[in-house]
Amino acid sequence: MEQVWSSLIQAEVTSVTSKLPYIGTAVSSLVRSFWPSNRPSIWDQIRDQVSEMVDQKILAFELQEREGDIDGIKTTLHNYCDAKTHEKGMLLSAVLAQCNTLSSHLRGSKNSVQLTPLIVTSASIHLTVLSERLYHGEILYNEDNVDVWEKELTEMYECYAVFLSDAYSKWKEWRFDQITCKYYTTKYPIPIPPFFSWETHGEVLDALTNKKISRSEKLNGSETYYKESVEAIKRLWGNSANASMIISVAPSFLFHKYIPERAKENAVVPDGMRSFIMGPYSATTLGLAIPSFCNTDTDDLNGDVTQFLVREYNTIDALQFVYGDRKGNLIGNSEGGEIHIIETPGGAYPVGMKMRFIPNILCSVNIKFSDNSESGELGNRFNRSGCVADATVQNGFKLVGGSFRKGVGPSSTTGPGVIQLSFEYSQ
Repeated sequence: MEQVWSSLIQAEVTSVTSKLPYIGTAVSSLVRSFWPSNRPSIWDQIRDQVSEMVDQKILAFELQEREGDIDGIKTTLHNYCDAKTHEKGMLLSAVLAQCNTLSSHLRGSKNSVQLTPLIVTSASIHLTVLSERLYHGEILYNEDNVDVWEKELTEMYECYAVFLSDAYSKWKEWRFDQITCKYYTTKYPIPIPPFFSWETHGEVLDALTNKKISRSEKLNGSETYYKESVEAIKRLWGNSANASMIISVAPSFLFHKYIPERAKENAVVPDGMRSFIMGPYSATTLGLAIPSFCNTDTDDLNGDVTQFLVREYNTIDALQFVYGDRKGNLIGNSEGGEIHIIETPGGAYPVGMKMRFIPNILCSVNIKFSDNSESGELGNRFNRSGCVADATVQNGFKLVGGSFRKGVGPSSTTGPGVIQLSFEYSQ
């Protein structure tokens, strides 16, 4: 799911250095983005877009508990934008106190590990206000206390950086534990000797979202028949949740830009959050009951993807990533279907693919780029429904490679049947 809320924060942080030199400009921009008049506030968007990452009941409870703090900040920021110079100083002091209170409550909550989206959002407000004071405090307060203001801004930035890195590590352990799988056999009665037969089962359950896949097959006594598929589904779900959380934290990689002397520095990315994988994707892992086709066996070496070769007709006959210094593995039939060479646009980078699978093979693909351009759907000329996976990312992450497995589809057509994608932070 696209995280509109985190894209808003990313946009504000990315452009903050051009706005801060002018009194009120950065604050006004933030208020318009976070509390727009024509769409839900950023807090409401968070509530609707994080079900894969955190317990929505806990999030809703914490938002309700902090509603007064958030409304107070909103009101004071609005008043700050409208006030004259002297009044701005008093309002800036007031909103800083409100930000300190909200930050303390969220970071100190027993549920803080699940409040990361709220903390990233409140941190962006807090650091904007602290930067506003550093840039303009001498005018607003008619005194020079720059050394103290800069120290407080730096300390608050470091506080958030340490907290978010630590919270991610704890969250990841907790989140992966919510997804379990099992495979086993049971007996059931039959009317002829030996008067019973075996049934094999495989199950995957996400305790957070209550998503569940169950499979079974009678007259099958293999306890491990579904082992490979349920373990692959567990990895897919865990990898998807992990990618969503890293993307939600990504705006904080640029929070140092609020500090004037660090505004031109590159992103500061904590260990463990610079890259992630999404997948494995196949008809099996997306829900069709085919137990054996779910893992990759061919890996590309990661790099800058400059082209995609796609051969397609009713399905994807072949897929190949082309890197700046080499060609990746061609998966499928090098002579099948109609060929397309999809170039990565100048100044942009690939951000993923929307894929449609039918049993054992990729049916269609739409390759997407950071400038919002895309290849359009290729393949699936017979309009099969299949299973759809949208493996596209945002906030500075780019597609850098993949792992694959060739499959065989209708009429013995070959093509990619399992795909796992690799992403890295690009800024």
